[in-house]
Amino acid sequence: MLPKTILQTLSLSIFQMPIYLNLAGEQNNHLERMKYIITSTIACFHNSSVFLKPLNPILGETYETMYDDGSKVNLFF
Repeated sequence: MLPKTILQTLSLSIFQMPIYLNLAGEQNNHLERMKYIITSTIACFHNSSVFLKPLNPILGETYETMYDDGSKVNLFF
């Protein structure tokens, strides 16, 4: 059993997205941008594919976090 809610698990699975999306924004070549965007999408699957229990949403649940690069995530259900 995981002691985390569905929103905490979601924010942990997308924590690499701002890193790759910021790198994509710095690229001038459209092909390189697309590569970074695809990489950010694939990187999310690693952490989101392992669940020890069904994560039931809590009505009215909110979750806020800030990543190391300063990106903020506000999730609500």
